[in-house]
Amino acid sequence: MNACDLKGLLAETVAARERAEGVIQGLMQAKAQCEADLARASREDILKKVTGRSSLDNAVIQARKVVESLDRAIDQLRADLAREGAAGSHGELGAMATAARG
Repeated sequence: MNACDLKGLLAETVAARERAEGVIQGLMQAKAQCEADLARASREDILKKVTGRSSLDNAVIQARKVVESLDRAIDQLRADLAREGAAGSHGELGAMATAARG
């Protein structure tokens, strides 16, 4: 894969990571809303009662695993770009990837 392809893939991966973080935030908000709704209705989450985790808890866990996978992919792409000599530590995409992780 050439440096141009790697840069494009890095940009897409960073964008996917940002979207995944947004999904996690949405899931957390939905979880809070569901818990509030259940409390108002004096009901409980049956799945959480049986398994210890709600379906939204499970979704957040899985989404965090996706973010971790994307972090590893970003690290690998940055290493590949560094080997290609296409992106230094001050490169725009390298900085974007660093910002996405922090």
